[in-house]
Amino acid sequence: MVLRFLLLFSLAIAWQTCAAQLVVNQVWKLPQKVSNNAVCEGFVNGVPHLYSFTGIDSTKQHEGIHLKTFCVNLETGQSQVLENVPDTMGKVACGASRIDSIIYIVGGYHVFASGTELSSRKVHRFNVNTSSFISDAADLKIATDDHMQAVWRDSLLYVITGWNNTRNIPNVQVYNPASDEWILGTPVPNLDSYKSFGASGVIIKDTIFYYGGAASVPGFPIQYNLRKGVIDPNNASRITWSDVSMDMETVGYRMAATVVNGVSHWIGGSAVTYNYDGIAYDGSGGVDPLNRDLYFVPGDTFWTKTYVDQLPMDLRGIAKASETKQFVAGGMLGDQQVTDLVYELSWDENTVGHRVAKRQNQVCAWPNPAQHHLRLGPSMFSGQQLNYRVFNVYGMSVLSGKCSAQNPVISIVGLQPGNYVLVLDSEHYYRFLKR
Repeated sequence: MVLRFLLLFSLAIAWQTCAAQLVVNQVWKLPQKVSNNAVCEGFVNGVPHLYSFTGIDSTKQHEGIHLKTFCVNLETGQSQVLENVPDTMGKVACGASRIDSIIYIVGGYHVFASGTELSSRKVHRFNVNTSSFISDAADLKIATDDHMQAVWRDSLLYVITGWNNTRNIPNVQVYNPASDEWILGTPVPNLDSYKSFGASGVIIKDTIFYYGGAASVPGFPIQYNLRKGVIDPNNASRITWSDVSMDMETVGYRMAATVVNGVSHWIGGSAVTYNYDGIAYDGSGGVDPLNRDLYFVPGDTFWTKTYVDQLPMDLRGIAKASETKQFVAGGMLGDQQVTDLVYELSWDENTVGHRVAKRQNQVCAWPNPAQHHLRLGPSMFSGQQLNYRVFNVYGMSVLSGKCSAQNPVISIVGLQPGNYVLVLDSEHYYRFLKR
């Protein structure tokens, strides 16, 4: 049998034009340093504001866990301290989502002096128009923290999986603001690959995507899973769950999730799971941020990653001023340093054409189709060697190695016919078909 690779340049280029390059700028400051804080946007007379609820201060000790509320005017940078979240003691790992002019601050957990942790059922409501809290919403049916939280069709709030005192839970809880009621939706599969704390996600039209997090098994290992739930528009509590086959070596924990022009993005986070103090659960010490924007287009089986100089970890939300201008605030930087910085995230559509053209010029691989090997052109090498990995359509790594400029050949002997993605250490990727 003649084995062939077909390099599909057009697919990679067309896909790239769906997502713009991330640009990160430090713009403002919160009144105080805070991490693991729930962040959401609100609009006051049309002016976007960022709100931060609860969290932990720079001590990273349980005594520093608080109920403080901060606000930043995203046009002027003016910041202020507002009234505390109306609970009995400080908490972390809450979620915040806005429906119309009300922000819902959901769940979280308290830490006692003994080290005991208690998940919360509380749902607080903050009125953006009056800049004050109103009466709490109905309690969650099941207490949860470090959960995934998102709004569907500007009308219903979904709270998905998360941690409940001793374990991850599969529950999906759906809140209707019109009736102030929670109902239980179709739970996620009762598997460690679906149940998660520290995952984050979005809802795009009628589809839920949530990604990463930690499993509730010894050591709380980090998860690579991307899960998908399709909401029945005629019965919003009915959800069909499945997983999306992606690269199993790409992981993430406590990232901010958002949507940009129909593409889901996961911002910041870490590649190791950790407690509220930034120290790894596995005993390896302090954890540092990934400094990454991770995204994919539904239908594809590979991630695209953009790395920037500085993006925090320990994020619990994002303030969306517009489709392509959004903000994160607080979190931890390198060496687990709690920050008060507000970062503007902008996806500049004008950079897309340049970036794609640059990648296209660097593409040089042949023969096409290939029988036994694939040769990379000299323009692929910025140094003496290049690391590569090949993934199949299920996101499994099936081949890896190094190429040198002196011998730029990848052997494909032994690969079965099918579609493959080649990922190079410069984060370039190419899709192949082996027949």
